[in-house]
Amino acid sequence: MESNQTNWEQILRAKEKGISLDSARMKMLLETLSPEELELIDNLENDGLLFRSVNLMNQVDEDQAWKELNLQPLTKKLYPSWIRYAAAALIPVFAIAALYYWSNKQPGTTANDFSKLAATDHKRATLVLANGEELGLNQQTALSKLKNVQGANVENLDSTALKYTANQTIQASTQFNELRVPRGGEYKLVLADGTQVWVNAESKLRFPVNFNGATTREVYLEGGEAYFKVSKNKEVPFIVHSGSMAIKVLGTSFNVNTYSKNIKTTLVEGHVQINAGSKSLDLLPDQQATFNVQSANLSKENIDVEADVAWKDGWMIFQSSELKDVMEQLGRWYDYNIVFESERLKQVHFGGKLRKYNEVGTLLSIIEKTNSVNIEVRNQTIYIKEIPKNQ
Repeated sequence: MESNQTNWEQILRAKEKGISLDSARMKMLLETLSPEELELIDNLENDGLLFRSVNLMNQVDEDQAWKELNLQPLTKKLYPSWIRYAAAALIPVFAIAALYYWSNKQPGTTANDFSKLAATDHKRATLVLANGEELGLNQQTALSKLKNVQGANVENLDSTALKYTANQTIQASTQFNELRVPRGGEYKLVLADGTQVWVNAESKLRFPVNFNGATTREVYLEGGEAYFKVSKNKEVPFIVHSGSMAIKVLGTSFNVNTYSKNIKTTLVEGHVQINAGSKSLDLLPDQQATFNVQSANLSKENIDVEADVAWKDGWMIFQSSELKDVMEQLGRWYDYNIVFESERLKQVHFGGKLRKYNEVGTLLSIIEKTNSVNIEVRNQTIYIKEIPKNQ
C-alpha cells in the first residue's frame, strides 16, 4: 500500500505510470529526496529501466534480501548517504541500484552501438493546393508559390510551421488545401482564424484557406493524429471531421488520434461534443472518447491526458506499454520499418518518458538496456530479436 512506501518509491511508481509530478503532493515528496535518490531515479528513467524497477519493488522479499543481495561494496561506492535509512527501507534501494549497475556494467550486456545511424529530418511535409499542385514545404522553390494561394496569405516559418492569414477582401473560401505529413515528419499549422494545429507524422489534414463570413469552421482529419488549440469564436463553431465522426467545439484544446480502428479524442481544456452516426456525447477536461470504427461504439473515460498529448511537446510517454506499441511510435516518428522475431517480443512491457527529438539510436540504446530484447538495424528496418542465450 502507498502509505507503507517510502517517498522515493512513490515518486518512482508515479514516474513509471507517466503521472505528472506537478501536483503539490508530488512536489512535497520530491523535496524530501536526497541528491543520490534523485540521481538514481533520473538515471533509471533516462535508461528506460522504470518498469523493471517497479517490478523489482513488487517482487523483492524483504526477509531474504539481505541474505541474497551482497551489495554492500556497491552501496558504499555509489550511495553512502543512504546508510541513515532503516534497513527495511533500504532493501528496494539496494535491489534497484543493483539493477541499474548491472544493466550498465555487467559484461555481455553492453548495448549495440547505434551512434552511426543517420539523423532523421523531421522538417518535412507537403501542401496540396486547391488545384492539385503539390508543394514540398522543405524546398525553397515552394516559398514563392505559396503567395498564389487564393483567399489567404501563407507563410512557411522555418520549414516547421505553415501560417495562414485571411485576405479580408475575399469572402469565405470554398477552396481547401491539404497538409500531408509523412512518416518521420511533423508540422505545425496556423489556420486563418488563428487556430493552432500540431500535425503528427503520417497524417493528413484538409482545411479551408479562410473562414471569412462562414457560419462554421470545418476541417477534415483524414488520417493520423493532430492536436488542436482552437481560437475562440462563440458565433462560429469549430468542427473536426474524421470519417463518420465529428467533434464540435467553440474554443478549446484537444487531441485526435486516428492511427488505429479506435479513434481517440482527448480533451485537455474546454468542452467538446462528439457525434458519430446516431450517437453523441460530451467531453470534459481529462476525459477521452473512443469511437470504434468497425462496431460504431462510442464511449468515454476519465484519464491522465499527459501521455496522449505529450508528443506535441517533444515527448513520448509509455505507461507499461507493450513493446509493439512503443516500436510502432518510434517507427512512425523516425521513418523505420519494424520487424519482430517473435510474437512474444511484441508483448514485452516498457514504461518511461523519452525525448522525441533525441536521435533514434539513443532511444534504441535505452530500450536495449532493459535487457529484454536485442536490437539490430539494417537499412531502414529495426529488428527486435531474442537476447542470445550466452548473454
